[in-house]
Parts: sequence; structure tokens; C-alpha cells
Amino acid sequence: MILYYLYLFVVRPNTYDLAYCTNSYELVVRISKELELLLDKCEDCEGSTGIHSKLNSMDTTGFSRGMISSLRFCATLRNKLLHTYDLHSFSRSDHERLLNRYQHAKVGLLSLLEKKKKRETAVFVEGAPESDVAII
Repeated sequence: MILYYLYLFVVRPNTYDLAYCTNSYELVVRISKELELLLDKCEDCEGSTGIHSKLNSMDTTGFSRGMISSLRFCATLRNKLLHTYDLHSFSRSDHERLLNRYQHAKVGLLSLLEKKKKRETAVFVEGAPESDVAII
């Protein structure tokens, strides 16, 4: 029982925090999966795989230049690690830069999703009869 609580409160919280991820391959895969999921939620990118192709196929007018740069940086480092034969892990500075750029991109995408959700909610309330608005 004690081991379960130790796992629950000591080990498990760190498994989702990318700052504790020391394996470069795991880091780039987890970052890519999360950013691709957020991009899919921002806009329909059906048929596109990968961050670069998703950005190329979608309307990015609402994206800041810094956010696009951060997204492309994460995708480029991922591709560099996976496709460069001699590269097996990132340097400490590359690792930290990747985490910082990932955080910047994630915050920007979450902000866009929040704005999108507010717009959709506002459209719903404006278009609803007054009796429905009282229920909301």
C-alpha cells in the first residue's frame, strides 16, 4: 500500500512533466504529438501529418510570428534527431531551448483555442432565443 502511494504522489506526477524527460527521442515524440493535437483542435488539418505540413495547410493569420517560429523549431529539431544518422541525443542547451520553444508554442495554441471557444459560445448565445439564453 505504501508503494502505491509513493508511486501515486512521487513518481506519477513527474511522468507527464516534460522537464523530467531526459531521453531526446521520447521528448521530441511527446512534444510533436501534443503540438499536432493542439493544431488539429485549432483548425481542421485533415490529411496533413507533421507540424510543418499542418502549418502549411492551414490558415495561420491568427498565429503570431513567434508562435509559428516556435512550432517550426520544435518540428525541425524533431526531424533533425530522427533523420540525422550521427545524432543520438540533444545537447543540454538544445534540450532546454526545445522545452522553452515548446512551452511558448503550447501557450499560444491554448490561447487561440480559448479565443475560439469564446467565439463559438458567443455565437451560440447571440443566435439563441431569449428563453435558451436564460438556461445558459
